[in-house]
Amino acid sequence: MTLRRRLLFALFSLALTFGVFGAGVVAVQRHYLIGQVDAQLAGYASSPRLVIGLSGTDRAQVALSEVYVGRLFADGRLVTVFSPTDDPDLLPAVGKGDVLSQPEGRGTTAGQARGVRVVTAPLRTDVQAVFAIPTTQVDQAIAQLAATLTAGGFAVLGVVGLVIWWTYRLGLKPFADLTDAARAITRGERRRRVTPGPSGTEANELARAFNTMLDANQASEEHASEVKLRQFVADASHELRTPLTTLTGYSSLYTRPATAAGAYGLVDAQGIGDAMRRINAEATRMTRIVNDLFLLNELDAGAAGAGADVDLGAVLRDAAADVRVIQPERPVQVEAGDGLIVTGDQDRLVQAVTAFTSNALRYTPVTAALTIRGFKVGKQRVRVEVSDGGPGIAAGELPHLYDRFYRADPGRGRGSGGSGLGLAIVAAIVGAHRGQYGVSSVPGQGSVFWFELPT
Repeated sequence: MTLRRRLLFALFSLALTFGVFGAGVVAVQRHYLIGQVDAQLAGYASSPRLVIGLSGTDRAQVALSEVYVGRLFADGRLVTVFSPTDDPDLLPAVGKGDVLSQPEGRGTTAGQARGVRVVTAPLRTDVQAVFAIPTTQVDQAIAQLAATLTAGGFAVLGVVGLVIWWTYRLGLKPFADLTDAARAITRGERRRRVTPGPSGTEANELARAFNTMLDANQASEEHASEVKLRQFVADASHELRTPLTTLTGYSSLYTRPATAAGAYGLVDAQGIGDAMRRINAEATRMTRIVNDLFLLNELDAGAAGAGADVDLGAVLRDAAADVRVIQPERPVQVEAGDGLIVTGDQDRLVQAVTAFTSNALRYTPVTAALTIRGFKVGKQRVRVEVSDGGPGIAAGELPHLYDRFYRADPGRGRGSGGSGLGLAIVAAIVGAHRGQYGVSSVPGQGSVFWFELPT
């Protein structure tokens, strides 16, 4: 639960507490006042004959106390001795039989206009004295108390709510803005910043520090990106320089005099044919490097990742069949069941698996066994592994294998036609599919290249 919600919950709890407290105070006060009325009635009931026998003047004094006095006969007739008011609803309220039948004071409204507390006391065998006091004043006092408590409660809640709002405005809202900014930056809005709060507050200092951190981080990322770009250009230039040098060398020899060309065997059709084959091989390698660079650029731009359902099990079985065709003498085992379905670009995923198998074919002896596996990891991920029984890779090389233009053995890579971009393309493809990739290896026991994709 956020702090804002906790504050609102606290305000609601405070309002509920005030409500329960106010209801309790009203109930206790009403009970007390009714008790006072009942005690007054009990005093009259203790000497009913004395009250009933009072003179007119004395009755007037009693009447001032708002006490109703009457006689209740055995046949149910209620005769008023004196009444404090001419309210026509008073006598019916007093005359309720269910009230008068009880010797103690009870309250009744019974559909009447006012509440009344009533006691009865025997005068003689067939007559009872009736004493009653309307609870009008009690009800008014309780209503006023309830109104006062309600107004006071709303006033306190208003003040507390204002304090909470002010506290949130000055102290908490910048934190909410900070959270929103962090989420926006996570979504890719790198230039998003937090608006500082009021000057002199901790929130203001935090917002400024956060913005400063973002500026520094952005500058660092831009610098790192620039360095990476420069390195990429340098690596690409280096990779293209070798075939370009070869092309330039052979073409220049062809244009030299026959004596100079003869020194390099370019005097007959065979020599010229060999040179042309060499030129074609280097041109092909340049084309492959350029195409890989274009592919990486597309993947960096998010060209992969969308698509339809792809059965990775079928992809792995096809990859194993291709290996058997390319190197029939190599032991190949495939372990891929049904249900290995992911969403993505099938052609790109085929390319990723092929990059793994091509690496194994290129850099391990033909006698080294190759195992291609696909299996589920939990309920929401699928893992692909290509393991070989080759010489393995040194631990220091493992963190760099997916880097662009990186080769653990540069000489062997160029000699076998590799561009140094195969695993980098795998990394880009898997990244575009919101997956993960990696490699593990034990020198002398082989290597395992893998990636995982969400289902």
